[in-house]
Amino acid sequence: MTYYEIHRLSREGHSIARIAKYTRMDWRTIKKYLQMTEQEYEAFIDHAAKRKRKLAPFEDFTVRKLKEFPGTSAAQMHDWLKEHHSDFPEVSVTENKRK
Repeated sequence: MTYYEIHRLSREGHSIARIAKYTRMDWRTIKKYLQMTEQEYEAFIDHAAKRKRKLAPFEDFTVRKLKEFPGTSAAQMHDWLKEHHSDFPEVSVTENKRK
């Protein structure tokens, strides 16, 4: 779902909750997109594409492990990453939600 589709659904009279359910996106994201102008959305997407991703260097390792052990829990993967990569950064789900 894109910004434009979300706005189209809203113009058609659908509620934020209904759009969220239909798109399988969080209602807060839908609300944020509806409050953005087209220029703000484009700037948001441009910034997201340029931002540094902390865990990008560990993607190959993670994919390899998940292919070998498909049922791996997030906690197990986190432990493996810390064991095999001394440079693995401190990460937290709540850290990202505060920003």
